Amino acid sequence: MADRGTRDAARLHVGQGASLLLALRRELACCSAASFAVSFVMDSGVSLLEADLRAATLRGARLRLLTTDYLDVTEPGALRRLLAVQPAIVLRAFESRGRAFHPKAWLFERADGSGRAFVGSANLSRSGLAEGVEWTWAVLASDPGAPMVELAQRFDECFESAHTVPVTESWLKSYESRRRSRLLEAAEPQEPYQNPPVIPRAVQALALDELQRLRDDGERRALVIAATGLGKTFLAAFDSLGFRRVLFVAHREELLTQAAEAFRAIRPGDSVGWVVAGRREIDRELVFASVQSLRLLLDAAFGRETCRNIRLFVSGSAPLLKETFDEFKTRSGHTILERYGMTEGGMFTSNPYEGERRGGTVGFPLPGTSLQIVGAGGAAAKPGAVGQIQVKGDNVFVGYWGMPEKTKEEFTADGYF
Repeated sequence: MADRGTRDAARLHVGQGASLLLALRRELACCSAASFAVSFVMDSGVSLLEADLRAATLRGARLRLLTTDYLDVTEPGALRRLLAVQPAIVLRAFESRGRAFHPKAWLFERADGSGRAFVGSANLSRSGLAEGVEWTWAVLASDPGAPMVELAQRFDECFESAHTVPVTESWLKSYESRRRSRLLEAAEPQEPYQNPPVIPRAVQALALDELQRLRDDGERRALVIAATGLGKTFLAAFDSLGFRRVLFVAHREELLTQAAEAFRAIRPGDSVGWVVAGRREIDRELVFASVQSLRLLLDAAFGRETCRNIRLFVSGSAPLLKETFDEFKTRSGHTILERYGMTEGGMFTSNPYEGERRGGTVGFPLPGTSLQIVGAGGAAAKPGAVGQIQVKGDNVFVGYWGMPEKTKEEFTADGYF
């Protein structure tokens, strides 16, 4: 069995690490064409590969993706993000009508006629690409029996099948109207929560005391930063007890489901509503909404009056489309502050809080942060070229807990992550 490293020689990617994700990113950086067939497309997976997909299409690579409406698991918001990639990715959906659809194959072609494919169990999701136990085998064009040829033929058959249709905004609206997320269905309260009463853990109690102290001092805003596993969602539920109604927003439906269970444990008598998958149950005491469902620019009522009590709008992770940035400014009167960061280091870059904020960019490195963009082999990328971001600074974490090999893989010899 191959290890969880990122060597090109690794043929079996076993999940629970970045091995497969990094392999896909390497192929996207040099392919002339790529074809993907996956059962489920999740927003969490698109977030991991969106920048690489955009860079590939900008280089001129031809990308195709085939997915399905099977079990209604694929998230409409994730498909919309892929539709927004320009130059366009060709998207098609296998309309299952109850028939199972389970291929997971990632095919890459290179200009010199070589190629590589990854076939196994990995969907376009964070679980499939990084966190779950997934087995994916790397197939080479040079392998005996010409397997790449057969894989390409089978993909083309499915992609052009009479059972598949183009993914368009019209198709997505139809899909949303008939889709009822199985995750939300499972989490929806049918009976009062029966588990024993939950009390704050010691670390949560400390945070709750500090939040109350800030309120007593007249503060209206606060930010809690805590490591994974310390119970931030339950902390939010405990802290909400002083409020009659709560809006909880997350970027993944899985997180909303988990949050709903936590809030039900702390507030068992409250009604629960969802703003997701076409539902807008905003009259409940606890409302759980996906980021994708809160599309302000699609709301005709959104404007300067709506934003009269809001001081600052912030956007992170990746730059907004320039058109979105400009329209938001026109409609709201606010210029969004765009920034870039990640869990491993907090915030790395930002447009200025005071000064010109440029749409389509994430600004400059923050004080104390050193950032560089490198190309193949780790050499500095030329201006305007696509490359990999490396960052160093006191804000960057020192490594992955209990994973020294992964930590070593992710840092350069001179300390860049």
